[in-house]
Parts: sequence; structure tokens; C-alpha cells
Amino acid sequence: MVYPHGTAVNVSRLLQRSISLALLMAIAPTGFAADLFRWVDKKGNVHYTDRVPPEYVQNGYRVINQQGMTITTIGAQKDDPADKVMDAEAKAQLARDKRLLTIYSNADEISAALKRKLTEIKNGINLRHESLTLLERQFREQAREASDYEKQNTPIPETLVANINTTKKKITAYEEGIKQQQQLLLDTQKQFADDLERYKQISQAMERNLAPK
Repeated sequence: MVYPHGTAVNVSRLLQRSISLALLMAIAPTGFAADLFRWVDKKGNVHYTDRVPPEYVQNGYRVINQQGMTITTIGAQKDDPADKVMDAEAKAQLARDKRLLTIYSNADEISAALKRKLTEIKNGINLRHESLTLLERQFREQAREASDYEKQNTPIPETLVANINTTKKKITAYEEGIKQQQQLLLDTQKQFADDLERYKQISQAMERNLAPK
């Protein structure tokens, strides 16, 4: 099996801890069965429970027998750069999930928001195309005027040259703007598709958790 980056290290650690606990349980004398775990929460409070919450396992804990003696101590996991990356990604995903649940009440709202956003972008593209058409027409007129001066062997006025250069720059800017908006259109479609799929996953998970057992 191929694990995602950083997962192999965590799996190895979990296996080592599971094997260690299994061996301890096997060799512990009768009457010394390990049925308690001592662990410390993030506020520094000490707890004795029959299991360690998953989020605190990596911080280390002690295995305690019925006489209150420590059978073994499982040390805290050392920081791993890959773990930090995974933690950052998990936090980012959590933030995105909260945003989705805050903004939208159902999947239909996401679809409606996508439609509004696409309409807005498309309208912007159409306006840029209209402006580009006007600029191209202006450029042709300026170029024709400059050509008339050349036919008469007359120097082209500096103001006309400047205007032509300005129009060229505007045309280039509008063409680039249209390309950016077209890319934004594609990116927006993908983003909303991802959001919709994620929202459905979250909703299904919540429904399973709320379902009667």
C-alpha cells in the first residue's frame, strides 16, 4: 500500500506503540493488568482514563496497573516536519469547511452562487470586448491618418504618434485583461465544483453522526 507523504512515519510509530502495549499486557502478572492511562491535556491537567484521546496520544502517556504503579511510559512523539505540514493542511481544510458551513445552508445555494458569479465574470468579459472593439477601431483610424502623412512625405505629428502608442498599450492591456477574466471563469467553475463536492461530503458525514444508533 502506498501512503501519502508523511503517513508512513506515523503508521510506523502507531504500530510500535501498539506492539509495545500488547507485549506489556501479555507479560504483566495476574492482578497487574494495565487498565488505566495517565495523560495530560493541553491545559496541564492530569487525567486517568481507560483510554487516551487520539489527539493526546502523540504527547505521550503512562500505562498504570490496578495498584496505581506505572508499568511503562510512552514518550511524546518528536516533531516531524512532515507532521507540521499535515497539521497546517488540516487546519486550512478545517477553515475552508467552516467557511462553507457559515456561508451556505444547502447545496442549492452553492449552485446559485456559482451562477451569479459566472454571470458577473461573463458580463465583465463582454464589457472588455466592447471596449477593445472601440480601441481597435480608434487604432485603425489613427494608423490611416498616419499613413496619409507618410503618403504626402510629411512628418507624422508627435501627438499622433503618442496617441497611437497609447492606443496600442490600451489594446494590449484589454487583451490581457480578457485572458485573465477567462482564466478566472475557469478557476471559479472549478472552485465552486470543489466546494459543492466538499459541502456534500460534510453534510453526509454530519447526517451519519446525527443518525440514531
